[in-house]
Amino acid sequence: MKLIPNLSFDGKCAEALEYYKDIFDGEIIQAITYSEFDFGCDPLLKDKIFSGILIFGSNTLYMNDEKNEFNNCNFKFILEFFNEEDIKNTYEKLKIKGIILQVLEESSWGSLYAEIKDEFGITWGLNLEMGIL
Repeated sequence: MKLIPNLSFDGKCAEALEYYKDIFDGEIIQAITYSEFDFGCDPLLKDKIFSGILIFGSNTLYMNDEKNEFNNCNFKFILEFFNEEDIKNTYEKLKIKGIILQVLEESSWGSLYAEIKDEFGITWGLNLEMGIL
């Protein structure tokens, strides 16, 4: 597995994507707005970034314009898995003392995904790499 930070920018994600692209000499490989994702979002969010991905070197940053109501911070950790057994085992362990924010299930973007806030207040997104399912 690998750890991928997911940073939230409360309306300034497009600007942040460009900024970090320049800073780290990276490549923006995804910048999908809420309206492009089309799941009935608040009209104020339609032009905001639902999912941005920046690659630089061997690093990946996930970025968005989400407000994180669960722990009042602007990040969560995403663990990207490469097999179904590992993601299920980690999900089962985290949920023992954690709060399930999103159950482990196939996501609308085609991955197996879950979110759990652990006993220390850290939110973990668990993602099975697309194409593995």
